[in-house]
Amino acid sequence: MNRLEQRRDQPREPKREAAALASEGASAAIALDRGRLQGALDRRCADEDLAGDWDARVVATTASTNSDLLHEARGGRTFSRPAVLAAESQTAGRGRLGRTWKSARGASLTASYALCVARRLAELEGITLVCGLAVRDALGRHGLRVDLKWPNDVLVDGRKLAGILVEAHALAASTIVIVGVGVNVLPRELHTTGNGIRALTAIDLRSSGCPLEDRNLLAADIAVALGKRLARFAESGFAGFASEWNEVDAFHNQPVSLGTSANGTTTID
Repeated sequence: MNRLEQRRDQPREPKREAAALASEGASAAIALDRGRLQGALDRRCADEDLAGDWDARVVATTASTNSDLLHEARGGRTFSRPAVLAAESQTAGRGRLGRTWKSARGASLTASYALCVARRLAELEGITLVCGLAVRDALGRHGLRVDLKWPNDVLVDGRKLAGILVEAHALAASTIVIVGVGVNVLPRELHTTGNGIRALTAIDLRSSGCPLEDRNLLAADIAVALGKRLARFAESGFAGFASEWNEVDAFHNQPVSLGTSANGTTTID
């Protein structure tokens, strides 16, 4: 049993948490913290004169932040106030095509965002691509230029920095959209997906020349960017974003190959 497991049930203050993570080799300099995240969200909304009133939560460990918010939506929560749920680690994170993964404590930013979009479920075509643009906006605030790979990967020099998983729960005339975002912050050991799909080589913020000290700031930047992008999407659909997305498409005008995964889904490489 390692030292982290021995102290798992003991509460930690944010500064002590960060120090402990660093001493155990995990480590982002500043731990995820509800107060810091909520404060960053409030400041960002005020700076841009946005009306958004976000509800921020942080948990130490959960199976999947997307599953948690989707469960709340199915239980009747309408998310009239958008919400972000961030976790230091996830034990059963989910991706496209049945991929599953675990996030190492302190080595990534894993968060899910729930917003109510004024469009019916059948009118959400292209929304994952728009969420990719939002994540790109947020990373750009930290000086990082990224490209996007259809439909949900964020790349730096052809290597995967982040992934996005969008899920939805239909209401009568609108849709609750759950946007899960996972960003590699520190180098990590790679592992195969076990589903017959060739995974992209990963990269992280530190290796990309963006040593992020406070993941709470990036989590807040993603929330604000999603709020702005999805408000526009509610009005215009994907048509209002198509040309912009094509400009940052990592494979625009490049030859690609079509493949088939173990479960019969068509893939693009």
